[in-house]
Amino acid sequence: MAIVVEEERDQGSVIVLIGWLVIIVTIILAVYLIFFKNPEIINTVGPASFRQTVQVAQIELNTKVFQNPAFTTRTTYVQPPGEGVVGKDNPFLP
Repeated sequence: MAIVVEEERDQGSVIVLIGWLVIIVTIILAVYLIFFKNPEIINTVGPASFRQTVQVAQIELNTKVFQNPAFTTRTTYVQPPGEGVVGKDNPFLP
């Protein structure tokens, strides 16, 4: 007859339970803060350089310059490169 000796397993340790509760509360808090809480709006005045960007955004460009024949009748002096040798047929050969 064999004698079976087993260690008692702790069924539901308090430390494990507290650990799981902390993890679950952290996940719930993160989901709430990311998806459901509206951020507070902070009213601040921008720097002076930011106010100048409004003036720059209102500038209208003169596109008549691009209708000039110097832009439309340009010639290409350099030909595009042709196809070259890409590599060896068998890369394992020396």
